[in-house]
Amino acid sequence: MHEITLSQRALEIIEQQALQAGARRVTGVWLKVGAFSCVEASALTFCFELVCRGTLAEGLRAAYRRTTG
Repeated sequence: MHEITLSQRALEIIEQQALQAGARRVTGVWLKVGAFSCVEASALTFCFELVCRGTLAEGLRAAYRRTTG
């Protein structure tokens, strides 16, 4: 289940970008997921919600788009 690791890393990037922008809250994010990544969308959604709890990204809406390659 590498979705948890992907979610954790995505949150790190989100927090870094929010800090640079002076944001206090993040309400949404778009993520591109490679077609051959073997990422399960429902598992990624679950993990992302889990790692965002208690952070400035808690409750954000995440949208995923599959990319080729």
